[in-house]
Amino acid sequence: MIEPWQIIGLGAGSTVAYLVNLIEGDEGLAKSVTRVPSSFKTGDYIRQRGLMQTTAVLLSRIDCILMAAISWIMS
Repeated sequence: MIEPWQIIGLGAGSTVAYLVNLIEGDEGLAKSVTRVPSSFKTGDYIRQRGLMQTTAVLLSRIDCILMAAISWIMS
């Protein structure tokens, strides 16, 4: 579902940390995926890990938006 060099939107729910950690665990994705947090809490979590992120205002597109991280991880 998530591929290298994609721009992904991340929701604000409590399960988004699992998804961030999953991406962080894949070196290819961790270095290439740009994350667009939908909340300060999600952005702070991403920043604490030193991962790439940006704001939606600066983009012309977002490849996918993941709002229910746990359902994606478990499928």
